[in-house]
Amino acid sequence: MPPSPQPDDTPPAQDGPPTFTLPLRLSSSLLACLVGLASALGSLHRLDPATTALTVATVVLAHLGLVHFGPSRLDSAGNSGRNQHMAAALGHRPFGVYAPLALALLPAFGLTLRIGSLLPVLAAACVLGLGAWRAASPKLRGGTEALAAACWLLIAFATDFMQRGTFSPLAAAAGLSYALLAANQQLIAAFATHSQDVASRRHTLVTMLGTATAKWAYLLVALFAYGWLVALVARYQLPQHAAAAALTLVFSFAAGRELLEHADEAAYLGPAIRRTILAAHLHGLILAATLAFGRWPA
Repeated sequence: MPPSPQPDDTPPAQDGPPTFTLPLRLSSSLLACLVGLASALGSLHRLDPATTALTVATVVLAHLGLVHFGPSRLDSAGNSGRNQHMAAALGHRPFGVYAPLALALLPAFGLTLRIGSLLPVLAAACVLGLGAWRAASPKLRGGTEALAAACWLLIAFATDFMQRGTFSPLAAAAGLSYALLAANQQLIAAFATHSQDVASRRHTLVTMLGTATAKWAYLLVALFAYGWLVALVARYQLPQHAAAAALTLVFSFAAGRELLEHADEAAYLGPAIRRTILAAHLHGLILAATLAFGRWPA
């Protein structure tokens, strides 16, 4: 008679492996686009449908080309192997791996014709070059949190510019809180892949600072993001109702508390990552709604 199995004393993971998948990354870019559109709508009281559609198409194709079809790590959910297999399969065709990036030039060219500025084509070309650079350099694969925040902020800023036809510093200021919280999604996901990143020599904030220091960086980024938004509202630079977006700090700080306890235990970071994603996405939605339909200061 076979012996009965002994109970396993290893505590089970609470909510499964933490992930930050491509759909979530793509939705973060679309929310940045929405914040820029809301900034333009709230102050101009109009949006150009053709420009809006071309802008969204450019952002989606550029994001897919930069992240999904390049031979770089995507997330902790197993997308890396699929990307590398795709890159190997298409490697004999120079255009194959970067097809979405190259296709992003088409709506960008349409934007150039629509608004009479070369900026969209130049921006798409820069993204194409950045994608090739990241794919060619192992040190850049996986990206950095600072680069992610800058990209999401630039999406909001550029989307506002496409509608307005001129640069608005206030649009950049309005999108900063969302960009920082969106970047925190990538920052906390890097804790889950810390050991793999160290082995692969990927440069993330967590590998550079270590988990003991990087976990405080998460809280500082969240604190600055919410403080920045409240300061803009208090100085009457944004609609007063925009302060409602700061209510998502409940999720961010709850995630931060869990991160402080389990920064070195990837299996237990699922709830914290989900709360971080919820905080960023809700923040973007509430901010966009209040910017679009709130009463802007005169």
